Amino acid sequence: MPELVNLRLFQANDETLHVTVKTDEQPSTPWDLSEVDNITMVIKPTAASPDGDGITLIIGNGITVTDAEAGELEIDITRLMLASTDTRWYRLDLTQASRLRTILYGRLTVTDT
Repeated sequence: MPELVNLRLFQANDETLHVTVKTDEQPSTPWDLSEVDNITMVIKPTAASPDGDGITLIIGNGITVTDAEAGELEIDITRLMLASTDTRWYRLDLTQASRLRTILYGRLTVTDT
């Protein structure tokens, strides 16, 4: 089940998010990411904005799986993505066996340092 997590990041900073993905069936059990086809994060102006209006991060370009069996990954959000203060929307999805699953979503607020 997708989890609503609102983020607050600092303007003009390079930020790294550390995420552990858990299974829906057993929330205390990590999702084995070695079985996942793709992981994407979309950062866009609003929840209703088309994904194409935002920035998409993927494995190898902003997303790094750090421990697949433990469900751990890092998301690098660069200072260029955080150039202006405002509130945006994000969504973290994974695809496994052609099924799209939203893992996290919510507001991403960029705060003036």
